[in-house]
Amino acid sequence: MKILISGYYGFGNLGDESLFSALKAELVAAGHSVTILSNNPKLSSEMHNVKSIHRYYGLIPAIINSDVVISGGGGLLQNKTSTRSLQYYLLVIKIAKLLKKKLIVFAQSVGPLDKRGKTLVKKALRDVFVAVRDKKSQDLLSSLGIDSILVADTALLLQTKPTDKKQDVLFFPRAGYPDISAAAISLIRNLNTKNLEVSLAAIHAKEDEAEINRIIEELPNVKYLKSSTPGELLELISKHRYVVSARLHGLILAAVAKTDYCGIVYDPKVAAFLEDTGARKFELPLNHLALSRHVLELESVDSKKLELMRARAQSGIDWLLKIIDSS
Repeated sequence: MKILISGYYGFGNLGDESLFSALKAELVAAGHSVTILSNNPKLSSEMHNVKSIHRYYGLIPAIINSDVVISGGGGLLQNKTSTRSLQYYLLVIKIAKLLKKKLIVFAQSVGPLDKRGKTLVKKALRDVFVAVRDKKSQDLLSSLGIDSILVADTALLLQTKPTDKKQDVLFFPRAGYPDISAAAISLIRNLNTKNLEVSLAAIHAKEDEAEINRIIEELPNVKYLKSSTPGELLELISKHRYVVSARLHGLILAAVAKTDYCGIVYDPKVAAFLEDTGARKFELPLNHLALSRHVLELESVDSKKLELMRARAQSGIDWLLKIIDSS
């Protein structure tokens, strides 16, 4: 089957790229041909060794030439950050339906949505195969009369080699939240007094480097450890004993790397993952001292809950392949 995948790809967000990397690997292993809609086709082709088409300029021909269109994964169907973004992903769904393509909404977190957004999503997802990656999204869709199954983020199926965890703590900040940067500064100072080193890393460098630079201006000796691919990022995380992340995929990749973690909640999808895996969550506004005290303990995440999440991710892939292969 010729499968076209739509998502937040080609923007330099290594979280979304990690999700795609795992999804593509599963589809190719099953014998399917994969094409990605990307904001930067050259970057996507080089990163994933896959056919890539511009998400706007090549959209309609790409859908015409596909057998199956997958919308996802990721947090695509929301209008908290951008109404335009929601309209784009719903447009992809609408065109696929008009052209009578097999359409699957897969491994998405849905919401937050305002009243107008809920109306648009309800209309778009009518009679569509839908799989969401958290219970809150499933409940939201259910309230709109949309049935869905519960899966998990496909990035959980990535593989990594065991690595000696010689470095202490890795912190992933997020743009637009000064309190998170202030918490990072407080955490670094507190852990340094206990001879623990905290380094910084970015999931979405284009957005988050500004926050990283603000932290480094305050604490010039802090290291910024850069990654340019999902594989590099996963390897980096694997070398650390603990991750503190204000980005969802900082947490997901920590789970893959068997690195313990806690999260800072800026969005329901982050809270959902932390709850599902039994990890500690810190709500905004942050209690800086409580965060530091918790990280000092380097508390382990429940391995049984992580295995359940990986199993949920694999069952999602099994469901997806079954839908693709169905007549």
